[in-house]
Amino acid sequence: EATLASGERDVEKLVSSFLEGGRLERARELVGKVVVEEIGKDVVKARVKEYTIVVNISDKRLRHDCEDWIKRTGQKQFCKHVAALFLALDGKESARILTLICKNLNDWVFEAEASKKT
Repeated sequence: EATLASGERDVEKLVSSFLEGGRLERARELVGKVVVEEIGKDVVKARVKEYTIVVNISDKRLRHDCEDWIKRTGQKQFCKHVAALFLALDGKESARILTLICKNLNDWVFEAEASKKT
């Protein structure tokens, strides 16, 4: 079936509100490369290719380490990797987290992870 379920459409709409340009298309292409390392009520940790993403819901922090993300933290915009994570998560969980971010955007900190694991 080619059509998206309504939950998936809702997630795409939420993710799109944090994206510019063609990043949604590029994020869709990365969904298969998302490796969720930890998922809980308050924390999601994942890898997309060589990059890490940490969503700390209780602390309202979103941390990632790609160059595009570093440029976008001031505008609180997603890069394709962060968008791919939310597209890859279970729709209800993704919508829950994205809704929390949207409703409290000024309280959230989008931060760059300076050091990469080697």
